[in-house]
Amino acid sequence: MNSAVGSGDRVASRIFMFERVAACEKPIALRDTSIYIVSKNDSFIWHKAHSLIGDCSKIVFHDAEDPSFTISFSRDDYVLVVDIDVFECLDDAIDWLLKVRSINSSVPIVILSDKFTYDDLTLQRSAIADVSVRTPCTVKFLKGAIAQAIENNGIYRKQLSNSSNVQ
Repeated sequence: MNSAVGSGDRVASRIFMFERVAACEKPIALRDTSIYIVSKNDSFIWHKAHSLIGDCSKIVFHDAEDPSFTISFSRDDYVLVVDIDVFECLDDAIDWLLKVRSINSSVPIVILSDKFTYDDLTLQRSAIADVSVRTPCTVKFLKGAIAQAIENNGIYRKQLSNSSNVQ
């Protein structure tokens, strides 16, 4: 979250993401994906979730009054979208995401915050998430970020597998 990064970098990040999604040989279909959203009522994602309904198989919304809960998925067709602004401090959010990631490494994670200075659609934060999105954003961008998270999670799992084979 480098505050020196300006809006030009945010635009470049978004262009990079859409080039990466467009470069995929086979487009990722969100219609086979269930989206699990962790946020508070009346948040950005709360208002945008209805726009995603036609593009995915299911949306589950968890009103995060107590963000300290543990979440575990029994299937791999979920994408976890977390508004990290529900946490009282960034350290709590990171601790929670590390815990969730260790239990659900095959579940793509998208983190949202209005405090991010730019979107990060790279693997830089792969210990806690597959992509980071600055809110507010357009629904089209959010859909592209979810698709990118799915792709990044595949790369993350290969890296995990390779590192466990080395040990």
